Amino acid sequence: MDDVKTRREFEISNIDKNIKIIQGVEVVLLQEKILILEKSLKEDKKYLKIINSNIKENSNKNPALAAISLIQIKDLRDSISDKSIKLLDLKNEKQNLVNSKVNNLIEEKNFLKSMLLPYSYKNTKIVGDIIISDNPIKPKKKLIVVVAFVTGFILSVFVVFFLQFIGSFKEEDKQ
Repeated sequence: MDDVKTRREFEISNIDKNIKIIQGVEVVLLQEKILILEKSLKEDKKYLKIINSNIKENSNKNPALAAISLIQIKDLRDSISDKSIKLLDLKNEKQNLVNSKVNNLIEEKNFLKSMLLPYSYKNTKIVGDIIISDNPIKPKKKLIVVVAFVTGFILSVFVVFFLQFIGSFKEEDKQ
């Protein structure tokens, strides 16, 4: 019983470690990734505004620069849209870590703690005396003999009626 208790306590300590790792490392790393992505997204948006203002100024002077600026604008918009999607995915992953994984681990930890409570963890005890009968319970020889006799009688009566039935068919065929 002590082994079970120490194993459960070990499982609880492992769950605590996993919770600390998730909250201390994984969530922090995801938060840093989110901040870096948000910063990069802001820089791309600023750069897009600069290119838009330059294209308005240079579109009349040099059409080749305007075409290159349009290509840059398209690439920046694609980049902004990809980064926005990645940002949403990272925020969703962070939320799942915080809500789902941590809550599941806490629930599992509480369950294991409840199994260690005194009313669910105690040694076995004998409630009453063991009762031994002098007469065997199985096999009941008298009952087996009676059932065999009744079954044999019923089957013999059935065979007699069946033979009589077949005999009457043979007599009808002869006539």
